[in-house]
Amino acid sequence: MKILYFSGTGNSLYVSKKIGGELLSIPQLIKNNQYKIVDDLVGIICPVYCMTMPNLVKEYLTQVEINCDYLFVIMTYGSSHFNSLSDVTQVLNKKGLRINYSNYVLMVDNFIPSYDIKEQKELHDNKSIALEVNKIKEDIFLRKNYQPSINKVRDKVMELVYKIIYKVFLRFAVNLYFDYESCNQCKVCYNICPKGNIELKDNIPFFNDNCAYCLACIQNCPKGAIHDKREKNSEHFRNPNVKLSELIQSNNQN
Repeated sequence: MKILYFSGTGNSLYVSKKIGGELLSIPQLIKNNQYKIVDDLVGIICPVYCMTMPNLVKEYLTQVEINCDYLFVIMTYGSSHFNSLSDVTQVLNKKGLRINYSNYVLMVDNFIPSYDIKEQKELHDNKSIALEVNKIKEDIFLRKNYQPSINKVRDKVMELVYKIIYKVFLRFAVNLYFDYESCNQCKVCYNICPKGNIELKDNIPFFNDNCAYCLACIQNCPKGAIHDKREKNSEHFRNPNVKLSELIQSNNQN
């Protein structure tokens, strides 16, 4: 079994690890120009970003060639999943791929501009999440066929909203900045960015203009030296079952 995954703060990587198999990071697959995946069982695991899949994931799925007997897709989300699986299904169906099993996993919403991360941590029980993932894992290993029910009318409306909001959001709403007095030039942000969007000048980090807004940099900065202008407090989040080194290995573009 091969699992293609993308994770900025560890939630989707945690789910991938729990399900098992050979884990293949989508940012690394893109970096190494690997667009052919062959296995009996193939999975795709990623978060919901602004009512859909991350652009980075969509770009890869539109190009990848997948050859398998059983295909599953799992999306992690916080406040709402917005029927985001329908977007993934649409992309894969255009390539002649049929999803055998799909599902969502509710986890900590770590989108700093909208949520208080401390409150989010208190809302979610790690044991309950683990039980849900174990159930999904059992379904997959039994090769069950399942897709959550969807509202097609709502999907169409949300698709139109997404086309407007998501593009505007990425263009105008990126509000990350460095607190250089706190920065110790450890290069974690530089190494963890899945888009290679952080540049170093004399070991001092700067943002370029290709941010995926995955928040891997701000959430994983060991000194709390990266901020969003709309953050509720200084609380940050990385899935407690995932190490910083694992996320760097997954996302590093250098």
